[in-house]
Amino acid sequence: MVALESVFAQTLAPTEIFVVDDCSPKFDIFELMRPYEGRVRVLRNAKNSAVGHSRNHAVRHATGDYVAFLDDDDTWKPEKLERQLAAMGDAEMSLCGFERVPDGTTSIWPITEVRLDMLKRGNPFCPPSGFVCKRSLFEKEQFDEALRYGEDWDFLIRAAKYEPLHYSPEPLFNYQMPQQAGTSMVNEIKQLEPTKLQVRYDATDKHRAFLGEYHYKLRIATSTLAFIGSRQNRLPFIEQAIRKAGFVPTAHALANGVVRMVRQRLGANPRM
Repeated sequence: MVALESVFAQTLAPTEIFVVDDCSPKFDIFELMRPYEGRVRVLRNAKNSAVGHSRNHAVRHATGDYVAFLDDDDTWKPEKLERQLAAMGDAEMSLCGFERVPDGTTSIWPITEVRLDMLKRGNPFCPPSGFVCKRSLFEKEQFDEALRYGEDWDFLIRAAKYEPLHYSPEPLFNYQMPQQAGTSMVNEIKQLEPTKLQVRYDATDKHRAFLGEYHYKLRIATSTLAFIGSRQNRLPFIEQAIRKAGFVPTAHALANGVVRMVRQRLGANPRM
């Protein structure tokens, strides 16, 4: 509900708001949204699907010129839409900085655009709660509903092939860190055994030619070693990374993880 209240609090009010329920068995979405009747439109997926399907589902029903996304554990800052739309100009898509919750550190890149080549490192720039797109972009590209993970990065690559993506270097939304959020997707990843990680590799396999062999292997190693610091039995994941990607990319991924953790604890902003 907090996420939805942050949408209502925007200084630039959305013309329409969709709440998409991914066929959750935990609650009746229509009953839950009854207090907001007339203010939101509820869409329920026919079956539990990948998150890309939920986003595409909403876009297919949208009538405005722009669409923006908000995951249910994140919140927009009050001027988020107003400032991002004013800054993006004629760009088809805009990203922005964000503040992490609960530690209050920020992720702000010293840039005003994200080019295609910059996405070889993955998507360190902005989770989907910061995406604003012209609806016309979805006439050319949609979220890949076959991807369980990495669908945001995949979408950015395909969008950036047309033109650089706008970036607003200010924290315009609050991002709930997965470790604290305990989200089902994070739990899914943590429960995957090393030999069951192909679903984590699908997006990377899709863009192997774009990445080139070293960045491809680095992405494979990074996906394999996700949440390695919180795992009880780390060795099988390290061994899997070495088998799939090789020793050097695995060492590189481990080093990147340590640097990222230190910078986040220090509250340092990312660097190019």
